[in-house]
Amino acid sequence: MALPPPSPEQLEVIMASMHRFNVEAFTLLGVALTVTGLRLYARISSVGFKGLWADDYLVFVAAVLYSTETALAYSVGNYAQGLANNSMSDYSRAHLPSDHPEYQMRVLGSKIQLAGWSVYSTLLWCLKGAMCSFYFRLTRDFEGYRPRLYIGFALIGVTYLVVVLNFFLSCRPFHHMWQISPDPGQFCYPAISPALVWVYLSFNVFTDLYLIAIPMPMLFRAAMPWRKRVWLVALFSLGLFVVMAAILRVVLLVSDPVNGAQLAGSWAVRETFVAVVTTNLPLLFPHAKKVAGPVLSIISTKLGCSGGQATGEQSSADPTTLDSWRGNKSRTSRTTSSNPMSENLCNESAERIVDEVALEHLSQMESMRSAPSYKRSIDEEARIPAIQREVEISIQPKEELEAQREKARAQGSAYTHIWSDRKTVGSKDDEMQ
Repeated sequence: MALPPPSPEQLEVIMASMHRFNVEAFTLLGVALTVTGLRLYARISSVGFKGLWADDYLVFVAAVLYSTETALAYSVGNYAQGLANNSMSDYSRAHLPSDHPEYQMRVLGSKIQLAGWSVYSTLLWCLKGAMCSFYFRLTRDFEGYRPRLYIGFALIGVTYLVVVLNFFLSCRPFHHMWQISPDPGQFCYPAISPALVWVYLSFNVFTDLYLIAIPMPMLFRAAMPWRKRVWLVALFSLGLFVVMAAILRVVLLVSDPVNGAQLAGSWAVRETFVAVVTTNLPLLFPHAKKVAGPVLSIISTKLGCSGGQATGEQSSADPTTLDSWRGNKSRTSRTTSSNPMSENLCNESAERIVDEVALEHLSQMESMRSAPSYKRSIDEEARIPAIQREVEISIQPKEELEAQREKARAQGSAYTHIWSDRKTVGSKDDEMQ
């Protein structure tokens, strides 16, 4: 027995809902492709095609998969009318003819759901691999973090294998995934199957949390201002939004199984959009600084900011690197401006326009600080005795001063002692030459 046709009012509501989702889905697709394209353009312009790493190729594959997923989500609503083999009574299943349009739409919707699950999982795990590969490149000079990354790659591979096996083995025989009658059981409802929903969620959240935790020790140990530290921690914690989107998707599916097919497609698109953007953002910020640098320079000049560019002096240090933060912190604290209002405006503009994130410097900072030569140089410097000198200018006859110097040289003394009527003057002989 087929479902009764919707009333004109219901049909209008359904069409409006589908139109809103289509606009949203393709808008998100455009933004995701733009972000991915900018990231790839920035990488190619910096290192060339030969310098690309695995994470660059994986985000390109992810962009193709995301486009495919959006097309599948569009097809669920526009060709299958949001239907699948779930949410049917036994009576409806038994009396729905196989040549009926609803039967065909339910079969088509179930198959689209299967394709959506496969693309969804491959897309998310590609992005996980891209993020882990990015961490590997970021810490290529710091061997202490390599075991964590090897574990991350292993987890990504093993969990992907588990979800693929779960996809093919949760419903046997597999063609029951689009069977209408008799009822194949809840584990053979591809839109809302508990085996698919909960297994994907658990492994997805687990791997995301592990990837988020990988760079945190490096960020907490790096020498940088606390504001930059907080900003970097927030930047690398963007994966939490992917976790929240995955949990929200499952909650909505479980709470509304009747519309599960449509919800599964729409929320899969939203979740993977967040994943695509958050994976590419850490690579975009350092290059955004290069683009924003000339703009900041022009704004600083127009506002009358004090500094090397305003006075014609070009600083050799990059103001957005961690090293320059350390080296210039004391100098900037002693710098005064003749125009305090313009200086404040420039500082605020710089904070808004230029991102002070130097991701590539983190691994260099950590490897330099952990190197034995670095620690040895600090210890040797601490053992060098400090020479304290008191110098006071005293007026003496020139002949008497020269005689005292000659006498000191003849005795092989390293210091000359010049007596005046008031105080003793100590000075190093070679420094007085």
